[in-house]
Amino acid sequence: MQSTRIALREILRLEEQGDWGAVESKSLELAKAVATGECEDPPAEIYRYIDDFDIRQEDDRYGDMQRADLRKFLGLQ
Repeated sequence: MQSTRIALREILRLEEQGDWGAVESKSLELAKAVATGECEDPPAEIYRYIDDFDIRQEDDRYGDMQRADLRKFLGLQ
C-alpha cells in the first residue's frame, strides 16, 4: 500500500517548485488511490489539501494555510 504521507511530500515539493501541472496530476492520482483504498485515508483537512490544488494556485493566503497544515501533519514544522 502506497503511503499517503510519501505522496503528500512529493506533491508539496512539486508545489514549492511551482510545477502546478505535476501538482494537479499527482493530486488526482492520490485522490484516486485514497478512494480505492490503495492509500490510507488522511484527515479531512489534509484531504482538502489533495482536492484544492486549483484554489491554492490562485489564492496565496489559502495556499499558505493549507501548506502549513500539511507541514504539521507531515512533521515538517
